[in-house]
Amino acid sequence: MTKKWVLAGTLFSPLLALGLSTGAVQSQSTGLPPLTELGQYAVGVTTMQFTDPTRDNWTLETYVWFPADPSIGRQFREGSPLHIGAVPDKSAAPYPLIIYSHGWNTGPTDFSQVVQHLASHGYVVAAPQHHDTRPLHFELVDRPLDILTVLNGLVVVNDRDLE
Repeated sequence: MTKKWVLAGTLFSPLLALGLSTGAVQSQSTGLPPLTELGQYAVGVTTMQFTDPTRDNWTLETYVWFPADPSIGRQFREGSPLHIGAVPDKSAAPYPLIIYSHGWNTGPTDFSQVVQHLASHGYVVAAPQHHDTRPLHFELVDRPLDILTVLNGLVVVNDRDLE
């Protein structure tokens, strides 16, 4: 057993030294935006209702955060990207969509700072309020159907729906 560890250490040590000397262990640029800083966009938020007629008109209240025009509305508070009453910034549309599915016994706004941060980088984030059901294994079916309902609802959203 000791011989295996000695052999592994003998092989690993030169590789580690090689990696440190060439800088391979250091972080490398990926060309992606630095997500630790706020993005260039103000952020707007609205709520929408989407209904699934195949599940007895199962209704999902959904929060939608989006890149916003900062000249319309007012900043929520100093340093916040959120603008109350904002309208969409169409200058770089269309924007990628992220569906945020909250955890069990939490809600769509529990990570609002994170989703606002993503929207400030040019993403639209939709977060439905899932119905937490009992027993929990029903969630394995309901949550994917909730996400499909939101996607189907977002397809028909127009500018007026975000104002």
